[in-house]
Amino acid sequence: MTPGSFAEFEAYAGVAFFGLCAVLIFPKLFQSKPVVSVGPRGIYDRRLSTDWIPWETIRSVMPMQIQRQRMLVLEIDPAADAHLPWTKGARRKAKLNRVFGRSGYWMTAADLRGGFPALAEAVSAARRGA
Repeated sequence: MTPGSFAEFEAYAGVAFFGLCAVLIFPKLFQSKPVVSVGPRGIYDRRLSTDWIPWETIRSVMPMQIQRQRMLVLEIDPAADAHLPWTKGARRKAKLNRVFGRSGYWMTAADLRGGFPALAEAVSAARRGA
């Protein structure tokens, strides 16, 4: 590799980029808490919120598929939405989705044991019981 060449730049950029990725992913390897909890109180997806989202505020839960990725879309009562404990990232994504004509908060089955079928069944069973 020639000093000062583009290849040298690429090598340093790759080390920096993948080093940052490793730092961000490392804590996830040791997480022991559940990613998603579904129960009589509502839904708690720590990727979306910092606390439970009560069933009373969830208008509907709709399955959606984009290419091969399946997810559940939570349609929330607009009057309650501002007072719910959404993460900043979830609020930004929901706002961006509204720009493209898709509303709601999207729950993916990534990182979940049992995948989408287990998530959909848990939400469906809890909603029937709520």
